[in-house]
Amino acid sequence: MKKLSLAMLLISMALPSLAQHRKMGHTKLYINASPKFNNVKLSVYREWPIRKLMDTLRLKEGIQELVIADSLPASYSLSTRKPYASTSVLLDGADASISFNGENVAVKAGKLERMLQLHRASLAPDEKEWQDLGNQYGQETDMEKKILLEKRIKIIAEKVAEERLRFVKENSKNAAGAYMASSYAFAWSPEALQILTSLFQNQTWASHTYQELAAKLAEHKALQMTGKKAAGFTLPSIKGDSVSLADILQKNEYLLIDVWASWCTPCRVANRKLAPVYARLKKKGIEFVSISVDENQTAWKNAVQADQIPWIQLLSDNAMKGRFVADYQVKSLPGTFLLNKQGIIIKQQVEIADLEKL
Repeated sequence: MKKLSLAMLLISMALPSLAQHRKMGHTKLYINASPKFNNVKLSVYREWPIRKLMDTLRLKEGIQELVIADSLPASYSLSTRKPYASTSVLLDGADASISFNGENVAVKAGKLERMLQLHRASLAPDEKEWQDLGNQYGQETDMEKKILLEKRIKIIAEKVAEERLRFVKENSKNAAGAYMASSYAFAWSPEALQILTSLFQNQTWASHTYQELAAKLAEHKALQMTGKKAAGFTLPSIKGDSVSLADILQKNEYLLIDVWASWCTPCRVANRKLAPVYARLKKKGIEFVSISVDENQTAWKNAVQADQIPWIQLLSDNAMKGRFVADYQVKSLPGTFLLNKQGIIIKQQVEIADLEKL
């Protein structure tokens, strides 16, 4: 009896994982439309794992029944255009109801959808604050105030990203985690993508999620310049002369190349963090050079003065469309590259702590 009990225990422990394999099923969607949506066209798409139009119908006031025949679990979007309304639901085989009532859309579904709703509700206050600060940031014209807003936005954004990653890690064996990982494939950091690809790599039922994450990770890796010989350049300086990479390397053990612009708030924050430590790091053999991608040279010069940047200031040829940007594969700002005396890029996206370690 003891052996039989142990065997039953092991089987029961395996069931949650086995249950997550997608299987063909039928789910009933009960759609309740208010008078506002009478005779409005509704489009139903499967969004995850692979997008596909599932059905279109004309809503009728009251309750309609729609049967979804598909491999489940899967995520679906339901949307109307005039009037506009949109929602999503993760179906796991249990029947679900969706109410279109004015501007609000209410969704009731199975366990996986409830897990997602609880997670979203927990993040709602932070996301609301993030959005409000973003609106303030977009309307603000004073750079000093934008810098303060940028700091607050970064803190909230990192908190939200950490919570999303935690949810996916805790639910990597079920469709709620796989769907969440796929939904934010565009936003995960390279470090998060590394973690997530390892979680989904051997889960055949989530192969589409793995492929999507792996593709994003490959995109990040393709932009990595670490270990490569830095392309040479000769660019105009803020003083009016020309400065070459070879000249700077000849006089220093290490070189930090910082790519920025006057309109880039994170760049301006980075300037002000680096300025106080520059003299000390310079004595240790680390030189800095900033290369602006500004199109407006007056704005560039004013920003250098406002941020009190003491190191070499150069201007990229043809802003973000120039040869320098292409050679260093700069896709976002700020971009930083740490070079040794031989001109080899030994690290990208460098922090002050990295320079201290040198």
